Amino acid sequence: MQFTFLGTSAAAPTRKRFLSSLAFRFTQNPDWLLFDCGEGAQCRLLYTRFSFAHLKHIFISHLHGDHVFGLFGLLATRDVNGITSPLNIYAPPGSQQLLETVFKQVDLNLHYTIHYHISAPGKLLLETPEAKVTSWTMKHNPECYGYLIREHDKPGRFDIEKARRENIPPGPVFADLKSGKTITLSDGRTIDGNLYTGKPITGRKVFIAGDNSDPDSLIPVIKSVDLLIHEATHLQEDRDRSEKGFQHSTALQTATAAQTAGVRNLILTHFSPRYAHRAKGVDIRDMLEEAVSVYKGNCLLAGDLHSYILNRKGELLPNPQ
Repeated sequence: MQFTFLGTSAAAPTRKRFLSSLAFRFTQNPDWLLFDCGEGAQCRLLYTRFSFAHLKHIFISHLHGDHVFGLFGLLATRDVNGITSPLNIYAPPGSQQLLETVFKQVDLNLHYTIHYHISAPGKLLLETPEAKVTSWTMKHNPECYGYLIREHDKPGRFDIEKARRENIPPGPVFADLKSGKTITLSDGRTIDGNLYTGKPITGRKVFIAGDNSDPDSLIPVIKSVDLLIHEATHLQEDRDRSEKGFQHSTALQTATAAQTAGVRNLILTHFSPRYAHRAKGVDIRDMLEEAVSVYKGNCLLAGDLHSYILNRKGELLPNPQ
């Protein structure tokens, strides 16, 4: 699994950070998924190997501008590039009306079809040969969702020597047995493929959160996930000093929930622009210090164009582009 951050700032961009957007794909598949599309997303894509032609699915957490304003330009550029394959957009109610209103006002007629899918609590939105994607409710206003990617379990290692000893012919038969199928041979024997494979390989689980003021509400969903990508808009001390109601999480809140849920890897993102300059007394490094005070797993701060590989062992590794 490959994850590349296109934007990691909250509310407004900074010199080093554009607005929320994340590209994802399985490493052996050129097709990819986009999670949120803040302003500047398509500009960041120009520095990656993600092709517009292979963008198949877009997941939008909610309709705040810092998560969706880049979508208009990206969809138009896909059209300018002559791409005519259909595109799927998964988002809260109102997304179709938003896009169609903009297209009408700027007289943009796309030469490809957009299929709209409405996110809902616990709804299975997409199933591919590799995984399922399900939407989950976030504590935020307007209506907001996070997305759980659950990879399909795979059969264990095929015992080819055992199959040969029992005179099972190689070729397509081996392929069927590797996938766990039960087959009937030409000599009349019925063979259960599960008897020739080891323990099934459990699929990886990743949760990509939208804006969320209560990470603890996600603990049942993120329990033991291999990777959690979640906002850390503020430091806890800033939230404690504010008299305003917060709709966002702190690094401490997110890290505490991740520790409770047994999350293996945690990437924090969606940072307030106020942490961009040490001259103001705090900067982004304080986010990591706050998080690791309670979270004992592998914790990272996302940056624009930072890219990672989550391998089959559940290890999160840098991915030089």
